[in-house]
Amino acid sequence: MLEALKAIYGQAFTYYNDQEHLESYYWFQDQAHIQFGIKKSAVTEKELQLLKLYYETVDQFTTPKSPAQKAWANLLFNGTEASNPKDSPGLSFPAYPIYIHFKSLPNDLAAFEEAMSALVSETPVLLWRENEAILILSEPSKRVVAEEIVDLMATEFFVDVAVMIGAIFYTAQLSKSSYEWHHQLFERFLRIYPRKRVTSLDHLIPIFLLENLSPEAADFMFKKIQNALSEGGTELKETLLTFFEHNMNVSTASKALYIHRNSLQYRLDKFHEKTDLDPKTFIDAAIIYIGILKYSLG
Repeated sequence: MLEALKAIYGQAFTYYNDQEHLESYYWFQDQAHIQFGIKKSAVTEKELQLLKLYYETVDQFTTPKSPAQKAWANLLFNGTEASNPKDSPGLSFPAYPIYIHFKSLPNDLAAFEEAMSALVSETPVLLWRENEAILILSEPSKRVVAEEIVDLMATEFFVDVAVMIGAIFYTAQLSKSSYEWHHQLFERFLRIYPRKRVTSLDHLIPIFLLENLSPEAADFMFKKIQNALSEGGTELKETLLTFFEHNMNVSTASKALYIHRNSLQYRLDKFHEKTDLDPKTFIDAAIIYIGILKYSLG
């Protein structure tokens, strides 16, 4: 389809990384997340409306502008890298990504970029894709940074976000695939844990493994857990997850659930009776946790 548009508009058609005068173009994104622009002077009002029906528009601010942004966007989104490293300034390894998902974008994106630079004590490469920002850092970040981003966005920008600390990019090789895995797993996290605000790719590895498990094998392995969760409903699922998140500590988990510790103990014992899996032991807890993930994925 893009080739057809290119044939129609000729030199008025461009990809985002080919053009410096961004304001002279209407910018769109197709279903494969490829961004392209068409010179405004070449598009009639009727054509513009038709293009908006078929493609998403791209905010001009979120289009890569600096050489480093363009190099990273090319690598992560298109899987392309300049043959000469000098043509890709800012593309250095190892690199440490942080992914930020917005329910709605901040009104002042420039202020957001300044706030991120101040928070991480460096000038990160900032990329945008739909409602997701990607910070590419040159130094590793800890979980506390992700938590600070969540707090900052809520208090200063009044925006609700979720943050994922990504896996390290060691080389340019497989970076596009790595980005796609990050993006897909982050989407699963948002669906499975709608109230959680911070995670890391490490914690989402079980989801990746489960999605590559055949339905037959998953059903065979986790049937008794899924049956127990179906009977216990949301309450049982939240009870178990909260218990695991509090390192299997009955006292702190019961406080987080606003129930008496004896009530929590009763729920755990009932689950143990039904499945012969004890949530208070590490091996069984790991199996139960993976079973809950599978249940949530469907």
